[in-house]
Amino acid sequence: FLQEQTLWVKAASAGSPADATPPGYYGPEGFAGSVDRLLMILTADWSAGSIDIEYKLCDARGDVVFQPNTDGFSLSGDTSMAGTEESARANDSTTNPLKLSPLATELQKLLQADGQRGQTSSSGSPELRGLLLDPVGHDPLAIFPSEPLLVAAAETGTNVVAGVDDGSFASGSSLSGSASEVLSQFGAVKDGWLCIRPNDPLHPVLENRKGLAAFLSSIDKEGRMSLEAQAAYAQTSPGFDGLGWTLALAFLPQTEMLIQGEDWQFLKLFGMLSQTDRAVLLEGKPLVLADMPSDEQGAIGEIVYSREAELASQEFQSVVDGTVPAGNGVKMGPELSNTLLTEPTELLPAGVDMRVTLAMTSSDQDAVFASIQVGDQATGLIPSDPDTIAMALMTATQRDLLPDGLSETILGYQTGRRRDYQLTVALPRRCMDTATLTDFDMARGPMIPLEKLPNAMRKHIQARIDEMGKMLREMKSNGGADDRDRGSSVPPP
Repeated sequence: FLQEQTLWVKAASAGSPADATPPGYYGPEGFAGSVDRLLMILTADWSAGSIDIEYKLCDARGDVVFQPNTDGFSLSGDTSMAGTEESARANDSTTNPLKLSPLATELQKLLQADGQRGQTSSSGSPELRGLLLDPVGHDPLAIFPSEPLLVAAAETGTNVVAGVDDGSFASGSSLSGSASEVLSQFGAVKDGWLCIRPNDPLHPVLENRKGLAAFLSSIDKEGRMSLEAQAAYAQTSPGFDGLGWTLALAFLPQTEMLIQGEDWQFLKLFGMLSQTDRAVLLEGKPLVLADMPSDEQGAIGEIVYSREAELASQEFQSVVDGTVPAGNGVKMGPELSNTLLTEPTELLPAGVDMRVTLAMTSSDQDAVFASIQVGDQATGLIPSDPDTIAMALMTATQRDLLPDGLSETILGYQTGRRRDYQLTVALPRRCMDTATLTDFDMARGPMIPLEKLPNAMRKHIQARIDEMGKMLREMKSNGGADDRDRGSSVPPP
């Protein structure tokens, strides 16, 4: 693959005809300019056994001439908890489902109900929560995958040697079937032995259990997954595949986990900031990298070199520089860029400039949460917005808007607050890295009907319904829908 692409680049540099186009090319038809530079970006995911290749062809000025679109390819076929290559051998004659302890069975049901939660969702029992709140004394791996593995091995008379890490928890909690079927999902039994290893034996994933305990304890006390708790947990968790995000399902009834999935590295940086630094930032004063502790400097370095930067608009850069106040119609966002400059190794080839600054703004507003059912699948109460709610209410009365099985029904609502924090790392030459982190705080209690939402919120939703209804009527009047639907109206909420 690399040889083929390199040969094409050489040909393009020499002024090849327009039909000398590499596989995966997207952009203008034919290529007539000359290529001065080739930037190749390789991102490896060793745990998944894959590598992504991206490259950009640039002219002498550093402008990207075009960017081929290539897919990653696998380096190996390893999977977590892999056994030997032979198929599993059934050592028992029974087909009865494996019988686990009451607490393991309860936890398995909670985890399997994720994504199908609705009005009947509930948190774990006090006994289960008490067990999970002490991961130092009662390691979660003793439940999954250890319990089903050992019970199945005992029932079938199978010898087992296993090295398990946190990556095997999720796969272990999804096991089902008879003892022999459970063992077959772990791997192959050979000569009476089942051997299991972590996906990466030299680097097993075992996160800090004290950090996990503090995270779950915070959720248990507050009844929510606050931004503060997530940011603190990010200091010891290996990422969004940490055990805490999964085990939180045992503590949060009638709600999906409000995880800051937008940006792990900014979440980690937010947790490093002291309350004093946050107060300074919220006063509109940026922090200079040279004045920040080494751990925060390292976190910003990871942010900068892990992604392509955004090119700020002139107006946004003026806000970052402090020469223009935020608001008053200033465009607070990035511009589309077609320059090599936004690649971090080109922008900062000698390392992060100690003059780089960190800024942060925040906003606080009302929030609405909704439980939405699509087909036979229902979510818990998740953050929503007037557009989503308006569309769901319209599809409930006009079934022809969406294909069969995709119409949405709102099961109930809840109110609350949301606070957004926008963090911006200002880089040289109008470049920046940004992320928005959100702290949701939902009111306690059962779901409420639409009529119980605040007046202002209901008016906002009704306004969106009216706008969408008007747009649909205009589309139908222009022949965009069947005449039998002409004149249909949307009832008020």
